[in-house]
Amino acid sequence: MEYDKEKEGKKLHPEYERLRLEVEKMRIEVEKEQNKIRQEDERLKLEAEKVEFAKKESDQRIMMMNVSVMPEMQRLYFQQLQREIMMRRSHA
Repeated sequence: MEYDKEKEGKKLHPEYERLRLEVEKMRIEVEKEQNKIRQEDERLKLEAEKVEFAKKESDQRIMMMNVSVMPEMQRLYFQQLQREIMMRRSHA
């Protein structure tokens, strides 16, 4: 029995092409997943910045309060919040 290189090549070519296409499909899927991850990371980063901005605004309002005109319990509460804000800012 004689080895027919051309015939063997034709048999292997469709299998090679199928595997090549499968690899390409996997590469595209991985790329899509990586893009999704990047987008989610960016969304989370923006959300964190938004929360931080809201916290700073809230802290600023508390720090600007004139506690001297408040009833004692309210004054003590807001003075404590102001101290906590100052502690957070001094350790940041």
